[in-house]
Amino acid sequence: MSNPAINSDTSAYKLTKKDLDKLFVRSTWSLQLCWNYEAMQGLGYCWAMIPTLKKVYKDSPEDLHKAVNLHMTFFNTEPRMSAVIFGANAALEEEHGMSNPDAIIGLKTGLMGPFAGIGDTIFHTIFRAVFWAMAAQMAMAGNYWMMFLTVIASFGRLWVRWWLVHAGYREGKRVAMNLAASMKTFTEGAGILGLTVVGALIASIVNVRTAIEFYIGTDYAGNVVNQSLQDLLNNIVPAIVPLSVVLVCYWLLGKKWMTPARLMLILVVAGIVGHNIGIFA
Repeated sequence: MSNPAINSDTSAYKLTKKDLDKLFVRSTWSLQLCWNYEAMQGLGYCWAMIPTLKKVYKDSPEDLHKAVNLHMTFFNTEPRMSAVIFGANAALEEEHGMSNPDAIIGLKTGLMGPFAGIGDTIFHTIFRAVFWAMAAQMAMAGNYWMMFLTVIASFGRLWVRWWLVHAGYREGKRVAMNLAASMKTFTEGAGILGLTVVGALIASIVNVRTAIEFYIGTDYAGNVVNQSLQDLLNNIVPAIVPLSVVLVCYWLLGKKWMTPARLMLILVVAGIVGHNIGIFA
């Protein structure tokens, strides 16, 4: 059975702004909520696309059934960047339907890998390091209004996701392919920026000092002269103690048996014990 949506100029098969908004809302909540080990985000992807598929294939139950089965397959990418794929996918469904399912499969499988790397860099490394850490640091300094910065930033991230759905639909497959190809340089630059921000935050937020002192001798007045290990380390590499603690934590988190909760417990115990025996100030 041919797809009645192909080459159709009637408004019955044209996706509207309301349809794209519904796609945005469903895709926002479904991808991770429906996650499973077999298809990962595949079930959530299909659920988000169902209203779009019902409208495009409203006169073709057979094609609707094929489309649903097509989108139940494996899918996994960064949730925010998936918005571009959703929008472009909706445009392909409307333009070609089930006459070219390989194009739809190629779009999803070809973009979910590159977009996962782009999204992880932008929305996880950069976004969290800049907004969350900056807000936490200013709140610790007494500016409690900075807690609203994270709320505003989260709404901004939702707006970006909404915009990407509409942009992906407007430009179809072309913008998605071009975006994936041209984002390599931007992703590398964003990664460098994220590492720079994290490095600066280590020195400003992680407050770990050693209390160890070495006996040197006495001065002319007979007073005991000690050398602080912390001052000595600061003269060699400033903030080397906080950096060492972060590197050890990073190394421990790479172990299979280590979890964030266990690491926090280890840090609390090490801080208490270390302070009482004179290692940490």
